[in-house]
Amino acid sequence: MKILIDTHTHTVSSGHAFSTLKENIDHAKEMGLKGIGVTDHGPAMIGGANKLYFLNQKALPRKSNGITIYRGVELNILDEEGNIDLGGRFLKSVDYGIASLHLDCIIIREKSKITKAITNAMKHKKVKIIGHLCDPRLPFDMEEVLNMAKKEGVAIEINNASLDPNMKRYNKEDYLKLIKMCNEKGVSVVIASDSHYCENIGKVDRALELVKESKIDEKLILNLDMKRFNKFMEIDL
Repeated sequence: MKILIDTHTHTVSSGHAFSTLKENIDHAKEMGLKGIGVTDHGPAMIGGANKLYFLNQKALPRKSNGITIYRGVELNILDEEGNIDLGGRFLKSVDYGIASLHLDCIIIREKSKITKAITNAMKHKKVKIIGHLCDPRLPFDMEEVLNMAKKEGVAIEINNASLDPNMKRYNKEDYLKLIKMCNEKGVSVVIASDSHYCENIGKVDRALELVKESKIDEKLILNLDMKRFNKFMEIDL
């Protein structure tokens, strides 16, 4: 099993990552990938990219060094209503958004409110992926979230960085439960590095190990196949 697209990567434009886009692209080539999602943090994150950055992603070529470039954003879910930190023409300009919960950007901690924040965020047209769930500090109702993901056509991310035992959001047991439930409900997933340094592009070993343990139907893993991924994301390249 090998991913062809790393759907969640960061550049220096995120404010706390350490590689340029060119460095990321070149390492993606070395890793045998076919594409990467440039998903720098939205403006609500400390040091995140400004709105104009996302609007100007049209300046990027669709291919560089043989790697397809997907124009994305990691959006911050801001509240129980599912508001996110990019909208209007700025959000329309990207191929897809990953909506994620970050402790610095959302103050609610109650399970019911976190669940509503995630499910409401899925209603935004450009939100196609929910990023790094299962943070033990941000509990949510798994069944309710996955039912909404199925209804809205949103994929669930299996985030390799979050499966590092040194990460505070590490929660392997719940992640495994989440993947198994995705399989039962037919909810699509993506496997991603969440790279903040170029040498982690395409590095998804922990995520792959968990996915194999879950015995999920590989047809639900979008980024094993570029045509499947593009169709789900509604991207016409």
